[in-house]
Amino acid sequence: MHDFVSGILESEPYNYVCNLTSGDEAKWPDDTQVSQSKLMFPVQQVDYSSAEKPRNVVFQEYIESKGYSIDFNTGLAKLEKDADGRITGVIAQSTADDHFIRINAAKGVLLACGGYAGNPYMMEQLDPLGTSVTTACSYTPADKGYGIRAVLTGDDKPETITVDFDEQPAALGISNYPRIQLGAMRYTTDTSLIDRASELLKGKTFKRWYGYASYRAKANDMVGGYRSSIELDTTNGAKLCDVSYDPGYEGNEGPSIYIMDGDVAYVMEGDQTELNDFMGKCIQDAYKQTCLPDPQTARDSGSARTWLFEDEMPWNAESGSTGSAKE
Repeated sequence: MHDFVSGILESEPYNYVCNLTSGDEAKWPDDTQVSQSKLMFPVQQVDYSSAEKPRNVVFQEYIESKGYSIDFNTGLAKLEKDADGRITGVIAQSTADDHFIRINAAKGVLLACGGYAGNPYMMEQLDPLGTSVTTACSYTPADKGYGIRAVLTGDDKPETITVDFDEQPAALGISNYPRIQLGAMRYTTDTSLIDRASELLKGKTFKRWYGYASYRAKANDMVGGYRSSIELDTTNGAKLCDVSYDPGYEGNEGPSIYIMDGDVAYVMEGDQTELNDFMGKCIQDAYKQTCLPDPQTARDSGSARTWLFEDEMPWNAESGSTGSAKE
């Protein structure tokens, strides 16, 4: 790298003086505080000095002299990929007027976007040790981790999402494994339960969890587990909100209450106790009413039930369901 850079800077018309020292020559003197610390420094120093143009101006002129252009005030919005997953270009966005720019890249894309020190969410999740021992941090403003995130996740989804819906829910759905069989739902149209669920969910903020892929990879080796979900639906069965609960297991802490957006997980911020307790009570009531002593007997008992099977809901009943217990 030094040879390449010095070859540009030392040539006409820039005439920089480029000094590279390495090995013993570049070491700090033994009596300095730096040398006595346990920190590790590269035994190499580079000094570029010129009385004329700043180094970055020189680089810009050199790049443009080769027929290339530089777009300033432009951020990465999205990496574009073909059907095989090969990166074919980027969608960029102007920070001046927010217009989008498509840049095709036949030879690939080189990302030099810095780290993620300016992104507190990524710092907390990817460098928990660092943040746990930091007493003050202004976060480097430019290092948001967008380039890293684009490569790891291939998306431009936000750091946080907030639960919000305008339509009045008409049904509340619940699932749980192992109490209610995996994949099976129970529903209620009890307005008091629907209103309480809406109260507990609406306006809540969920933060993106970058550890989800790693968690799922470990969880795939686990047999059993405990998982729940709660959803609010319209009169035709469309979901207004769908939230899951997964506590994880020993040695692999789960996300607790979270929302999935494709393959991206968002974890609920703040105290989850009230919502968790509400979900637990709903699961217990649905289990008693629809699973004991077994699903078919519970269905055929004729007793009044607050909780209903999937095919008893209006949007399924209208499709001509037979009414037999699926479980």
